[in-house]
Amino acid sequence: MLAEQLLSPDEGEPLEDSGEEAVCVPASSRSGRFGGKGFGLLASIALTTNNISGAGMLEFPQMFQRAGLLPSLLSLCLVTPVHPDAATRRSRGVCVPRAQVCVVATLSATTLADTVARIPRNRDFRRRVEFSDIFEHYIGRRTAMLTQAVVFLNLLSQNLAAIVATAQMFDSFAGAFWPGASVALRLSPAPVALVRWDAASHCHPSKSFKSETYHKPEGASALCVPFASEGQDALLISAGYVACVALFAPLGLLTLEENMLQQNFSFVALLLLVTQFVFAFCSTGLRAGSLPWIGEHWIDTVGVVIFNFAFCVTVPSWLNEKAPGVSVNRVFWISTVLSTLLYTSVGVLGALAFADVPENILSLLVSERVGLTTRLCGILFGVLIIGLGVPIFCVIMRYNLVNGGFCSEPWAHVWSSVLPWGMGWTLYQGSAMLKLLDYSGLVLNGFIDFVAPGVVTLISLGAAQRIACCWRGFPTPSSSANSATYTSAGAMVDPTKGSSSATTHGDSLQPVGHRVACTFIKPFPAALRPFYVEIVGGMVAFLLVVLPIAVWLQAND
Repeated sequence: MLAEQLLSPDEGEPLEDSGEEAVCVPASSRSGRFGGKGFGLLASIALTTNNISGAGMLEFPQMFQRAGLLPSLLSLCLVTPVHPDAATRRSRGVCVPRAQVCVVATLSATTLADTVARIPRNRDFRRRVEFSDIFEHYIGRRTAMLTQAVVFLNLLSQNLAAIVATAQMFDSFAGAFWPGASVALRLSPAPVALVRWDAASHCHPSKSFKSETYHKPEGASALCVPFASEGQDALLISAGYVACVALFAPLGLLTLEENMLQQNFSFVALLLLVTQFVFAFCSTGLRAGSLPWIGEHWIDTVGVVIFNFAFCVTVPSWLNEKAPGVSVNRVFWISTVLSTLLYTSVGVLGALAFADVPENILSLLVSERVGLTTRLCGILFGVLIIGLGVPIFCVIMRYNLVNGGFCSEPWAHVWSSVLPWGMGWTLYQGSAMLKLLDYSGLVLNGFIDFVAPGVVTLISLGAAQRIACCWRGFPTPSSSANSATYTSAGAMVDPTKGSSSATTHGDSLQPVGHRVACTFIKPFPAALRPFYVEIVGGMVAFLLVVLPIAVWLQAND
């Protein structure tokens, strides 16, 4: 059974004692407030699934419709992953079914977790290591500063877009169910005034919801955006934005562990709301003609699928606060399989239900083209799923700033919470700026969630030293795992002597050898573990080719 495969033990067995002192670094060691080890298995799955799925699934109905059923499914099922213990079970005559999912991002996350575990005295994730700290440990301070800047800009761009979307959902809810309740203070253009918006006056439903095509009245917008009549250059502070700040901004001041209850609630809401959407799609009458086998824009699937499986940036923060007995592989594989099922169900059925799916199907689900229950669920999706994701990114931004020593905790609160909430209202009507944020987010997201984890993993495995040795004509170190030697990060290795010849910095150890001496997480099956470096290197090479294409396709869509 798939569940048996995914729920099996997967962490590396304890290695022989290496003489490391069992040191537990307290959470307050960096003069910041961090969470404890409170994330159990279910809470970890909830957090990871929320980070992977969430708003990302809203793009899949149009992707299936434009690209076609086969290209979309193939993109979601790039390879057939095998659980790390699957090879062993198969050799014992146990049949292990295989789950087909887009696994490049998942393997990037598991290998990154393994890289964090290889930091000295951290094989149980007892030290506080955030995303930028990994690069400082294995590469250096300058690289950590560059990585921190990219992480910050990436999360900031995603948060700003999410804040605007959530505020608009609040205003849509008020304008749809309480006419006149959606109000905003217009600051520009002059004069300063209170303006009101309601769906009845600004949105006109289709006369035939179940018709194959939607005919909107002249001058009316089928997919309504609150206060769109004020113009793209208008600056306003809406009641929905104020409510959004009041509900979600305080959560960004908490720790990741303190947000666990809200994430569990968001996860349950995600499953229930998707179930309602699926029922609504089916009740409209599915039309096979709306979903071609192969569409005209089949290559667009690459960008949509890859960027909606990006979650590596959140991995280190979760590792720091997961309970000791929680399996890394188990959490990632279950979350990825579940997210794939959600993507597929919403994408296929949404494409079959409507002939003209918009880029973001949420705009359709909150319009009067659908029933009252579906509209309410669409608004709740924007608030509970997209909105509750904003504080998580605020917390991760703060964690990286404080733990990396880039600023004090009060200033970290300013940069991670005050800045996005203080900027978000200026973008409420700025569709051009939001598009720019989307494009920059694509570039930053691709680098920080895919390329950077693979590169630091290769460096942690000593791949850089081996490449340098081969380039200079020296023989490659022994391929025996037991004969691999270790050198401090920053030290140069003399291939003829097998020892470091430069001054070392710190106590960070990197393996130097053709095979990996140890792996704590076991991201690959036993049969593939000797080829750890080659697999990660192949993933990085693949992503370096695919990501620029994906960014270009998304930007030109």
